Amino acid sequence: MDFRDFEDKVSCPITVLQNVTFHRTLLDRFLVAFQEQVAKNAVYVTTEELELCIGCMQTPANVKLQKYCDDLTVQGDSCTTCSCRPLWCLTCMGKWFASRQDQNHPETWMSSKATCPLCRSRFCMLDVSQVQPM
Repeated sequence: MDFRDFEDKVSCPITVLQNVTFHRTLLDRFLVAFQEQVAKNAVYVTTEELELCIGCMQTPANVKLQKYCDDLTVQGDSCTTCSCRPLWCLTCMGKWFASRQDQNHPETWMSSKATCPLCRSRFCMLDVSQVQPM
């Protein structure tokens, strides 16, 4: 839509190549980095039937919070075990994680922590696992 408005002003067509991606917001850029990190993490294998994500209700739940990190931070701020079943999709979990960070210091988001939306267990990005059904 922004390009169409811009085309009207410059009076010529604008072509966007297929391999060019525009990241509009800081959140969009963070979600890409979040997904890349989670793809490197351990996979959670389950026989459970996965329901739709309770955040967006459009995508099957595909992430599970499992404590895998070697967290050596101060007691009370360390990662904890989450016993919730997979209820969220990767995008919604990424948005949740970003919304719990210091918005004035986005450079710290990748190394920060958040709490599970349900049980409030603390987790870092290393504790987010993609779900693989058996």
